[in-house]
Amino acid sequence: MTFHAIQVEEASKKYEAIKGGVSQLQLNYFSILGVTTLAVVLGFLWLGTYIAKKITVPLEALAEGSRELAEGNLDHRVDVSAVDELGILVDSFNQMGEEIKQNRGKLELANAELRETNVRLDERRRYIETILQNIATGVISIDEAGVIHAVNEAALRILQVSRDNILNRSIPQVADPSLYQEFLTLKKRAHLYGTYRKEITFKRKGRQLHVAATITTNPVPLKDEAEYLIVLDDLTELIKAEKFAAWQEVAKRLAHEIKNPLTPIQLSAERVNKRFEKVVQNHASSEEILDFQRLLGEAMQIIATEADILRTLVEEFSRFARLPICKPVPVRLNKLIEETLALYDGSLKKVEIQKIFDSRIGEIKVDREQMQRVFINLIDNSLDALAESQVSRRILVRTHLNEGRETITIQIEDNGNGIAPQDYEHLFLPYFSTKKKGTGLGLAIVRQIVSEHKGFVRAEPNLPRGTRFTMELPA
Repeated sequence: MTFHAIQVEEASKKYEAIKGGVSQLQLNYFSILGVTTLAVVLGFLWLGTYIAKKITVPLEALAEGSRELAEGNLDHRVDVSAVDELGILVDSFNQMGEEIKQNRGKLELANAELRETNVRLDERRRYIETILQNIATGVISIDEAGVIHAVNEAALRILQVSRDNILNRSIPQVADPSLYQEFLTLKKRAHLYGTYRKEITFKRKGRQLHVAATITTNPVPLKDEAEYLIVLDDLTELIKAEKFAAWQEVAKRLAHEIKNPLTPIQLSAERVNKRFEKVVQNHASSEEILDFQRLLGEAMQIIATEADILRTLVEEFSRFARLPICKPVPVRLNKLIEETLALYDGSLKKVEIQKIFDSRIGEIKVDREQMQRVFINLIDNSLDALAESQVSRRILVRTHLNEGRETITIQIEDNGNGIAPQDYEHLFLPYFSTKKKGTGLGLAIVRQIVSEHKGFVRAEPNLPRGTRFTMELPA
């Protein structure tokens, strides 16, 4: 019993000891659990803060960068560290900012170049407008309906109207019916040839004007409809000069025809007077002879006086008819014809130009300007003849060296409507023309110039249709 009591007491002591250790163990356990829980909480707080900073800081930096770029600060860059998608976003944002800066620089450079180009274009526009306003050639811009949109000062002078009375008005409102019909004809031919030239005559304020009108379809219309550019050259003074030149030829011939009989008339009168004086000496007593002597003397005096007056008049005609001096210089004939044809480049649509040049022809002595005028006149005549032709239009220019005669033949032929047989002999006479409104001076001047070069010119039918002009000049 004593043994059991001791065991129970020892067991009780152990229990109390163990009970005290359990309490301490519980306390330690709860202490460890509390510390561990606190550490976990603090760890999660730190981790959350860390993660939040890794996300929000780049986002805030990106937002700030967007505001800076929006305000025009293109040098701003996002300088924060980020990983994964945020890092890619930051890098893309910075690259975008750099590209925007570069593009802005390019745009500013392009704008500067554009402004400079606009300034140059504006200066060029003013320069062209200044030229157009000061040239002697009239320029008019007209749309398909015939409404005038632009006109220069020369055209206003030619048409003798004010700018307010012609701009934005149709041609029928500012021109008489005949001039309007001429415009319709020009427009029709412009559709056919692209560029067409015609001499027209009309009256303005009691004055008759001769104008060479060239109409061209505008290749760059401002609208979707066709536009036309009309160029007017006032030929009134030129026509007067040509008529003056023709009158010079008439005066020259008239002076020649008057001068020839003057000398024999005057010599015959003197001879009759001297002969009659001898008769009078032999029949001095006859009163009738003395009366006749007196009458004959008075008549001879009148003849001599009037002959002197006519001689003075002839000299005046000769001075008036003195022609321009022909100044021949060595010229390559085939090249001169090529240069003349080049003047028509762009205006010979629908017209085929054929050239057959003799390569043996080298340099010949001609007045370059006068001979080019001959070629232009003959080509213009051919173009006028082809205007109404319904067949394929063709102009042939041929040169040939005549070695036996030491001459050069130049032929310009067309397949136009031709010339009436009865008109061939009158073609080269002044003031004769087969055109409705021709001056009749062009071919007369051609003949005059060719004659000055010691050559001749003739016209003949070009079978099966058309006309051929043939010139022959010394080689």
